[in-house]
Amino acid sequence: MPEEPVLDDRIVDGLRRLGDEVLREIAHLWFDNLEPGLDAMRTALAGEDRPALTAAAHTLRGSAANVGAARLAAGCAALELAAKDRPTSDLQGLFDAVAAEAASAHDAMAKVAAEPSA
Repeated sequence: MPEEPVLDDRIVDGLRRLGDEVLREIAHLWFDNLEPGLDAMRTALAGEDRPALTAAAHTLRGSAANVGAARLAAGCAALELAAKDRPTSDLQGLFDAVAAEAASAHDAMAKVAAEPSA
């Protein structure tokens, strides 16, 4: 089974239909919120603050889904669910996967935002 792409083409195509400038603005707003969202998760994880971790993962899940970063959204959903009752060591591994996927999604969205529509 092929791996799911970093960005969902259907969502990206929908964003492109809004126009290049709007796509760039949405991408940059998402970029501006990506690292603070990851930082909120890091802080919550370090403090073993499960409600804060759940909330931060939920927020990033939604914004990732809105820009088509489906793999990142799925990772955030898994972390959000796990934060309720899984051991902290499991949560760190899930967070590490989310952070790596966030970097991939950022790079992919930056490339999309830099390319003019056909």
